[in-house]
Amino acid sequence: MVYISGFLCKFAIRNKQRACAARSLQHLEPMDCNHYSPKQTLQYVALRFVAALVLLAGLLNACADKQPTDLPDFPPTGQNAAERNAEPKTDGRLLRLLETYEEQNGAEKTAIANRIFGLLYAEEVTDSLVKVANDTPKDKVDAMVLYHAAEYFWDKQDYATALNYARKALPLTYKTNDLLLISDCEQLAAQLLFRQSDLVRAIKHAQKSLEMDRETGDKSRISSSLNTLAAISLVAKQPEEGERYILEAIALSTEANDSNRMAIQYGMASEIYHAMKKEQLALEHAVRAYQIDEQRGNVAKTGIRLSQMATALMDMERFVEAERTVERAIPILEKAGNKQSLGICMNQKGELLNRRGEYASAQQCFEKAIEIFEQRNDLYNLSRAQMGAFNALKASNPTLAAQHLQRYVALKDSIYQHDMEQAVSQSNAKYKNEELTLQAQHEQKEKRIVAYHESGHALIAETTKGANRVTKVSIIPRGLAALGYTLHTPEENKFMMQKHELLAEVDVLLAGRAAEEVFIKEISTGASNDLERATDIIKAMVSMYGMSDVAGLMVLEKQRATFLNGGQSIKDYSDKMAEKVDEFVKALLHERYTAVLGLLEIYKGAIENMVSALYEEETIEGKRVREIIKNYEEENGLESRLVELEEEEKGKKEE
Repeated sequence: MVYISGFLCKFAIRNKQRACAARSLQHLEPMDCNHYSPKQTLQYVALRFVAALVLLAGLLNACADKQPTDLPDFPPTGQNAAERNAEPKTDGRLLRLLETYEEQNGAEKTAIANRIFGLLYAEEVTDSLVKVANDTPKDKVDAMVLYHAAEYFWDKQDYATALNYARKALPLTYKTNDLLLISDCEQLAAQLLFRQSDLVRAIKHAQKSLEMDRETGDKSRISSSLNTLAAISLVAKQPEEGERYILEAIALSTEANDSNRMAIQYGMASEIYHAMKKEQLALEHAVRAYQIDEQRGNVAKTGIRLSQMATALMDMERFVEAERTVERAIPILEKAGNKQSLGICMNQKGELLNRRGEYASAQQCFEKAIEIFEQRNDLYNLSRAQMGAFNALKASNPTLAAQHLQRYVALKDSIYQHDMEQAVSQSNAKYKNEELTLQAQHEQKEKRIVAYHESGHALIAETTKGANRVTKVSIIPRGLAALGYTLHTPEENKFMMQKHELLAEVDVLLAGRAAEEVFIKEISTGASNDLERATDIIKAMVSMYGMSDVAGLMVLEKQRATFLNGGQSIKDYSDKMAEKVDEFVKALLHERYTAVLGLLEIYKGAIENMVSALYEEETIEGKRVREIIKNYEEENGLESRLVELEEEEKGKKEE
């Protein structure tokens, strides 16, 4: 049993923050209802009244054109055009305005567009009164009108009519170059096609929506598209792929602090874990979704979460708790008018009654569910209801039971076609490959930065008198903090250091950052520890070692040993002296950094050769570093700056 919910409908009308635009695939979640104070309520009524006045002029006109697109046509369900026009309902008024809109041009067309937006605002399809100006490009106005019309019929659960308007809107959105509008329309098309059980087309549109959202970088929108893909993957019997999508979606909505989406996505995760037979995880995620909606005051949505909890409890064979949970959910969903989720609860209740042997009562539940899902053309949940009816009737009425079984088989065949599963699998594989490609590109970028960074350290160490020689250079990560490293071995055990040796160490520390600036043309955070150590060395030269004119021979800091805390620094100088120290440290760091930059510019070719060697071998010995530098100097006629080791000098003398 799979209960798909949490299918997010972004429909982010760009002038609004529409957290309440979430819908589910199977649990069709109602719009969020804000809880207003009396003052806010009066303001809201006033706004609605003004909006109603705006609409009065737009209720007189008729006629419309069709535009081809790649989306399939579905005839409007329910009433025919004549019946609609005869009714004083919003549906009829909106259709007449849309027909008139198609006939007009120029300012008149813009005026009718704004009347349409006013009507939709009054119907709470938009959270702000969307408007267009006379100079707004025609394609954009058309795209907005058709998209919002599709959105309205989605809200009314007239999916066929909604799909027809989405079909017209989609090619126009691409002419606007408005990524948000394109994404919204692609997302709407995906959801509508899902309702038609056209998963092949649905996943294509969902992938396009995700592509647009990643380009905008909006975490909430990205999470919506990922949630859609998770739902489609689940129905396509690929819950493992769905898990990957939904976990990323939850992480993003959590970062964005979007509690509405978090609740829906936790619910979606519950259903995925149900399909993966991870009952405990399914229950935990459903409970988390329930808690979020309860905290937000979304009473209507708690009915959906209770249904999801019941599913997990049934999987865990905790049937008494499951039945109790379903009974709590049903009145909430009835009051909210959420027939979709009510149908799911009827399926759940019927299955629990079947288990207890109360077949007549179970059959009544399944008949209600069948009626609901047939009205919505929800083939997926309809198939489940047909199977439930078969189990309820097989003992008492085999003939009728066989009819339900035949319908179940036909529905399953129409939903789970081999080519559909293959198409979904290919689409998921494409996403996975793109994800791996992005990861590989990121790793290559970091590897390149690290290679130049460490090569900078190594070159300055080998060409600066007083610096410790290089033992090894590597771009293999070392622990959690270091993505690469350069090892230095002192020539001898030292108990003291001279001024030039301290400055040499500063130069080596600064060389990593300098190499990034020279070769990458941008600096990273990788040099933070190097800069800290270089700063500490120069501060110690001033305040403790008497190696500057700032304080002369005066010691500004004293090291005192304590029993528990080890060495403790004691500072005893004025604020004026502190300013002088800071200025000196800053100036000397700049001086040394400039010198390092100049030396790296001279040895650019040697650095590039070193980086190539690191790319090939990942780790090179100090001897290899010195060979690279020496060869470069000889090829370019440079006087050697290599500082030879004492052992090498002794060897040459002996020869």
